[in-house]
Amino acid sequence: MKKLFLTAMALTLAALMAFGVYGCGKGNNGNGGNGGTVVEDPNFVVINDFESDRDVMLLGYQNSFGKVSVNTDKDYITSGGGSARFEIWGEPSMGPTYYPTLNIYTDAPYSARPKTDFTDIDELHFDVFNASERDIEMSFGFFSETESPLNNRSYSPRTLLTLKQGQWTNFRQAFLREYYALNYDLTKVTQFVFVFNNRKTAETPAVIYLDSFRAHKAETAAGTFNRARECTENSLEILNFNDANDWQLSKVGFIFFRYQGNPMPSVARAASGGKVYEGTGSLKIVGKPFGPNPYNDAVIDAPVIEFDEGVMNAVRDMSDYNKISMMWYNDWYQNVGLGVYVTASNPDTVTGLPASFAKFVTISVGAWTKVEVTKQELVNAGLDVENIINIKFAWPGFSNGVEPNFTSHPDLVLYLDDLKYEK
Repeated sequence: MKKLFLTAMALTLAALMAFGVYGCGKGNNGNGGNGGTVVEDPNFVVINDFESDRDVMLLGYQNSFGKVSVNTDKDYITSGGGSARFEIWGEPSMGPTYYPTLNIYTDAPYSARPKTDFTDIDELHFDVFNASERDIEMSFGFFSETESPLNNRSYSPRTLLTLKQGQWTNFRQAFLREYYALNYDLTKVTQFVFVFNNRKTAETPAVIYLDSFRAHKAETAAGTFNRARECTENSLEILNFNDANDWQLSKVGFIFFRYQGNPMPSVARAASGGKVYEGTGSLKIVGKPFGPNPYNDAVIDAPVIEFDEGVMNAVRDMSDYNKISMMWYNDWYQNVGLGVYVTASNPDTVTGLPASFAKFVTISVGAWTKVEVTKQELVNAGLDVENIINIKFAWPGFSNGVEPNFTSHPDLVLYLDDLKYEK
């Protein structure tokens, strides 16, 4: 099998980055279908223009994706003589957390235009037309390959788009290289992922057209991002999410790397006026229902949000502080069991892997809960508190052990704020 895949999930995100989405009806030249002419712009790199059967057949499809073909109707083309037509079937019997997924590869031999180094890119563009009988939600993100003993793929935060019925969506999004480079290897971006909601039994398959997927070359080389950390007499900030782009520092995935049937969590920034404990922002996490791995009923898929060396390098040393503290808000309908994992750079004496500590807590419904990990707990577990390299959060179970009502409450929503060291 070419690669291992994870099923991704939709990300609820409102204008957190500098990106534009423009809509207009069929046949509207400029933003809409205008087919026929390929305009070569030296400032852009074509990822896929969907001109041939090969362009479409090199794509990856998951979870009963549906029917794919090359379209030549100029009303549904924005560049060249073709676009991709997708009839997204899904499988209603699998429920709302079964997401038809499209993978666009960037590495040879799975791409007709191989490009995995995105360090010179500052924007991503594509055009999509929704020919369905309803609005469609679609989320978009990328995967990068990394070197890790536990997981060889990093999953970017995802952007959610609502594709309006009968309209073009012209997607233009800033590719924040300095932020992404803290957590992702941008020289090994191997695929982009488009994820769609599963259809309901009474719904007809969605139909969309995708064209002109390309990347804009940056005029200047990427700089080094240095995130200033707020420091007071009694505390040192790790992340407070007051910066509008701090959510980009999150890494999302699963605590174990397997064939996953459940969708990854998603992250976004919640601005003031929402669930914010301190300052002007917090991290909003949407964790779709999780449960037995479909390939192994004995395995529980645990969604994960983590902050690794990209975040921690500036704040690795907690020896002057007594604890790691953070605030969590549970906006679901019942209590959630949360695992907090801390890793240091020194090797564990038994496994040889980096020494780690785990703590399990309950996040109550409808209120902020303070969670703490003390320095003494980390020392007792054998961690070098001068070299903390990773803080990870997972929700492998529920505090009451009762199977939740995922039908009525499909989105498990948590907020994280004010992550810091304290004396």
